[in-house]
Amino acid sequence: MLGIRTKDGTNVLPDEIQERFLIDFLINEYGGLTFDEIELAFRMNMLGELGTVIEHYNELNVKFLTQIVNAYKARRIEADNKYKEICHRLQYLPGPVEDPALADYYSGKSIYLKYKGWLQGLPVIGLHADYKFLLRIGILQDDPALMGEAMAIAQEGIQQDVDNDLTDKSQLGAVLTNDKLLAQSIEQRAKAYLVVELFERLKGDGTDFQAWLRQSIHSLHHTQGGESNT
Repeated sequence: MLGIRTKDGTNVLPDEIQERFLIDFLINEYGGLTFDEIELAFRMNMLGELGTVIEHYNELNVKFLTQIVNAYKARRIEADNKYKEICHRLQYLPGPVEDPALADYYSGKSIYLKYKGWLQGLPVIGLHADYKFLLRIGILQDDPALMGEAMAIAQEGIQQDVDNDLTDKSQLGAVLTNDKLLAQSIEQRAKAYLVVELFERLKGDGTDFQAWLRQSIHSLHHTQGGESNT
């Protein structure tokens, strides 16, 4: 269930109507955020990483949810801007990119940097979105069997998180009781899992991932250019 825990350890749970309203509010107003991001927003608030900790005052309501999610979105924009500033300094992002091929090269650079960070044990996010790009440029293949296995692993992982108390049940409960959120969360975990699996293969066989990305993007746009000229 969707709920909060007070300082004395007491769970404060909304009634069924309130819970349905809050879940629908999150879906309708913040549908652009994944559940993992919403969960991260609550964790960051609890750790004081969004500024002054937003208190719930023993009541779970729209105002409390909105304050946390908006604070997270503001922090994410701030982090994104800092990332872009660093990339500009390193000449990874020279400015607005209108050329599709050039845009793909910068997307490839972004994924390569994530891979380098992953090799160093740093946390990486947004891999489910990178899956689509890697699929489009041909590095990953659309394999229903592999995706089915990944979906099963993702679903099992969510259940293990609940069983092992690795995540806040009061927040994850919103996913487990909502078919749309649950399906979205499973799919995102599955895609991220397949990207991490790719990273592990690259690490194991020593493939030059940066060169592979460049070659795949070049081949994609060279083929598209050739087809458009015929």
